[in-house]
Amino acid sequence: MGKRKKTLRGSLKNKKKIGPLPTRFSCPECKHENVVSCKVFKKDGIGVAVCKVCEAKHECLASALTKPIDIYSDWVDKSDRF
Repeated sequence: MGKRKKTLRGSLKNKKKIGPLPTRFSCPECKHENVVSCKVFKKDGIGVAVCKVCEAKHECLASALTKPIDIYSDWVDKSDRF
């Protein structure tokens, strides 16, 4: 009878931890950096991104899996169309 082959478990231990996703971004309208704050209201199903300098605002639909980066990227995608 032969022995079982060992599995490689070292690769599971060596994975790098990914830090938290950012919640402050640069404004696509006034081009200032770190002035847009994004919030997700899961109960209402709405995501809101607001610039503190030019007071530009973007709202979009949000699900339970939506993160602030998703709201910001939706705003940037819609502003690039124009």
